[in-house]
Amino acid sequence: MFKGYGAEFQKTEGPAAVATYMDQTQTLTLALTLALALALALALALALALAPAPNPNPNPNPALTLTPTPHQVAAYMAVAKKHRITPAQLAIAHCNSRGFVTSTIIGSTTMNQLTEVG
Repeated sequence: MFKGYGAEFQKTEGPAAVATYMDQTQTLTLALTLALALALALALALALALAPAPNPNPNPNPALTLTPTPHQVAAYMAVAKKHRITPAQLAIAHCNSRGFVTSTIIGSTTMNQLTEVG
C-alpha cells in the first residue's frame, strides 16, 4: 500500500526503499513524458498528412491579375483618352461610380497630382 516517501515511510521502509521508490517514480514520469511527446508528434504528423495542399494559384481567374499587362494599360489609357480625362481622373470616376463606396482616398504626393484629380 502506498504510504508516500516522507518521514514515516523512511522509518518503516528505510532509506533504500525511499531511493527505489523515487527511482521508480522518476522512471514512470520519464516514460509518461516520452509517451506524451510521441503521441503529440504522431498527432502533428497525421494533421500535416491530412491537411489539404496549398493552392499554387490563389487567383484562379487570370483576368483578375494584380499586375496589369502592357495591353491592359494601353486599353485603359485609350478609354481615358476617349473620354478626354487623365488616367487618374478615370480611376477616381470608377471608384465614385460604385454604389458601395462612400469615400475615395487618393495618394497624391505633389500639388499637381492633387489638382489633376480635383
